[in-house]
Amino acid sequence: MDSTEIFRILIIAHAALGGLSLLSGFFAAVTNKGSKPHIISGRIFYYSLGSSILLSLIAANMPDHYNPFLFSIGIFSGYFIIIGKRAIQYKSPTHSFFSDRLIHMIMVVTCFLMVIVPIIVSKSFHIVAGVFGLVGLIFAIKNLHDLSNSDQVRKNWLKMHIGNMSGGYIASVTAFVVVNNLLPGVYGWFVPESLVVFLFFIASEK
Repeated sequence: MDSTEIFRILIIAHAALGGLSLLSGFFAAVTNKGSKPHIISGRIFYYSLGSSILLSLIAANMPDHYNPFLFSIGIFSGYFIIIGKRAIQYKSPTHSFFSDRLIHMIMVVTCFLMVIVPIIVSKSFHIVAGVFGLVGLIFAIKNLHDLSNSDQVRKNWLKMHIGNMSGGYIASVTAFVVVNNLLPGVYGWFVPESLVVFLFFIASEK
């Protein structure tokens, strides 16, 4: 089996898992928080999207298919669901935030590179990588700063869980819209993001 065939299998599996995350994420969002259906669908969303992202990271580094932009988007997406999952543990008084700080710092470096590398290489600002990089940079720095007050973080664990899982769902919806060309140009990248952010604020208020 050559690398092209392996790449094709990875992409098919990536798409299938992405579709599963899209459905399970929606179900988790509309079910009562803390209920058994929410917990089960949330777990399916986390592991299906996480697996889909992992496959995309592998595919983006294969020979003849190297794509640093898709690789960085994969890290961007994975960051939110990892922090969203870990936020559930924040309510524990014994939880150590060392790993969380490390994850936030990796995200800061990644997003900085998403903004600066296209400027260095092509002497231009990459609209998608740049905007996603700036958004991720803001979130990561804020999350890192919030950890300086662990008591407040423990108090706000639910809001952080909803916010970051919403960020992961944005990635799933955006990928579906872009791959299927449901919206033209950069609109496919930013319209889903705006919609889910709006839904996140509604969920946070509730």
